Amino acid sequence: MVDVAVIGARGYLGRELLRWLLLHPKVEAIAPITSGETGKPYGDSVPAFRHRSDLVMAGPQAARDADVVFLATDGEEARKHAAGLPDAPLIVDLSRAHRHLGLDHQEGWTYGLSEFLPVPKGSRRIANPGCYPTATLIAAGPALKAGLATVGPLISDGKSGISGAGATPRGDLHYPEAHDAVRAYKVLGHDHLAEIRGAAARIEGKAATAPSARPVRFTPHLVPMNRGLLATVYLPVAADADAETVKAAYRQHYAGSPFVRNVPEPDTSHVRGSNYADVAVDVDSASGLLVARCAIDNLVKGGSGAAIQNMNLALGLAPTLGLDRVAGGP
Repeated sequence: MVDVAVIGARGYLGRELLRWLLLHPKVEAIAPITSGETGKPYGDSVPAFRHRSDLVMAGPQAARDADVVFLATDGEEARKHAAGLPDAPLIVDLSRAHRHLGLDHQEGWTYGLSEFLPVPKGSRRIANPGCYPTATLIAAGPALKAGLATVGPLISDGKSGISGAGATPRGDLHYPEAHDAVRAYKVLGHDHLAEIRGAAARIEGKAATAPSARPVRFTPHLVPMNRGLLATVYLPVAADADAETVKAAYRQHYAGSPFVRNVPEPDTSHVRGSNYADVAVDVDSASGLLVARCAIDNLVKGGSGAAIQNMNLALGLAPTLGLDRVAGGP
């Protein structure tokens, strides 16, 4: 049994972490932590938890006393908290702060994409993947790993719900601005681009910073829904890789993955509120491109669920523990 602290408990990822951790059979106590609210009932800030009088905002000491600490903050805050917790048995960072260190195995950090780069038992510092990289790499990964993609860029077109921007209010995310509208953003220089490139290189058996790492073209879009993410990925396919070869590689790779389902066509409504990822792949012989799609819930498989899956692996528990719940629907 473990005691858990969630720093950034008021944000969307923090709320999701608590929602899942409350039902985890190996979690004994949960300390929600948000600066300046020590002693306040958690349900006062997050009304969905009003019935849980046992959840009270804790101070920084709770993180130092915990067996597992989740960092559900922005990158700058995550760095500060991680530096202040040198003796924490296990830290899982959901921010971008330590992902590149994790991909390069630097400073004790490990990047934890369970389907391709699973964290070893006993890991103490885990960098959780971003939501867009998770969907992109689950879509592209089997082709990359099996050598079915020839020389050329990995192109990822991603569409995510507004919760991916976090709980802090922003003018361009105000309902009249975001409802009934779709737009691309950070078309150049998005921080997920380098993460996708490094993780794809690792999946292909190269160093994350290898000069020969595959180039990546990533374009994110904001779509008018609360949660959900769909990535459509294009890869140049090897000349001898026909559609059945490619589909067989996907079936084989994901046959043992508890949270990835090969489906006719992914739909974000079918994975909403769950830790599942739905994948489909086709080969467009006319263009010489593989077209793979992956749907996830950006707050679960793209964040909190993946973090708990990483915790399970690091603690030597079954990866599905506390996560095997079906969701979806309108």
